[in-house]
Amino acid sequence: MKNKPVTIVASLVTLNLIFLSACGGAPGNNPNYRPPNFDPSSQGDGSNGSVDVGSVSYLDCTELNPDKVYLLGTLSPGSGDPVVVDPENPTRLCVGFEHDGGDGVSASDSPSASAISNSGKIIYSTVTSPNIYQMVPEPFASNSNADQILAYPENPIGNDVILMENNISSCGVGTILLNPVNDDIFFTCPNSRVHTAADQPYYSLGDQLLGILPDGSLLTSGARSLSIISNSLVETSLTLPDSGDVTLDIHENTAKNYVCPESQNNCVWFLVSVDGVEHRWSLDLTTQLVSDQGAYSAVPEDVTVRFSVKLDGQGALWQTGAISTTDVIMRRALEADGETEVVYSEADNEHSGRWTSDPTPFGLMHGSELVTGS
Repeated sequence: MKNKPVTIVASLVTLNLIFLSACGGAPGNNPNYRPPNFDPSSQGDGSNGSVDVGSVSYLDCTELNPDKVYLLGTLSPGSGDPVVVDPENPTRLCVGFEHDGGDGVSASDSPSASAISNSGKIIYSTVTSPNIYQMVPEPFASNSNADQILAYPENPIGNDVILMENNISSCGVGTILLNPVNDDIFFTCPNSRVHTAADQPYYSLGDQLLGILPDGSLLTSGARSLSIISNSLVETSLTLPDSGDVTLDIHENTAKNYVCPESQNNCVWFLVSVDGVEHRWSLDLTTQLVSDQGAYSAVPEDVTVRFSVKLDGQGALWQTGAISTTDVIMRRALEADGETEVVYSEADNEHSGRWTSDPTPFGLMHGSELVTGS
């Protein structure tokens, strides 16, 4: 290992998350959950186009599980009606972002960067508004059209918490990452500068950012390199496993912090393609030993891979794909632990009309991203 100083390019600011009170039992799994301003008296019983209070299955997006992977999807292909979806139960969802709604708001106003905090909140930004928000979920509204049932809530971001007003010139937020201990926010600009939550220096990265470590250090990678940039601005180069003469692709924004079961040390999983095969590598933050824990189970032959990828709290790889023209999400265990499972398919959507006429709307993928915690 070798240490070298890191160049700081500019000056500083501080960000802290605001935590809103949550209700319910296990994170995100309360079957009786209703959004904070849900009013049963205004929802009706399903007659005359009103919303049946028992029909919509709301996902508790005030208390998501940061070790689980969710889909930041849409209700309408090609438009901006964004939803957070449980991929294993795609009719469980929550709404409350800027949206299309036929009012001239483009899909680009939908979330473009997102993460889940330790307390289970959605932290996000958009292309057109570079601020960073904490999402407050909303109930669906009743649709005024006689042949429709649901409507996206009006002014859904009116009560979202602005965590940061981004006044940095030419910096639309590219990636949001959170400290796995205290939820300090780190975000990147398209020019590869990283802004930290603690004092907001700009870190000028020649490499890509994998994730944030518990002490606020950055885990970064190059083509065949892996480094930790500490709070004291020292870069430590790590020794990679001996993989021989192979092609390595260390995937950005895939780090997942966990506790090594044997040593009880803080460790980090991340995704590496070795000659095109996805492997799970692990970094022990105490010993700084990097190890290859093996290849993930094979992709089914009928699935075309797309590359939104996240690791969950068990180290499984979640990956988007398609079977013919049908969008799917796979959960891939290590080869030694099991087979690949298709956990989500748009073929399961039984409603062929517009979502506003469906009392149990289905969260769609259509090029959307996966989201999880740090």
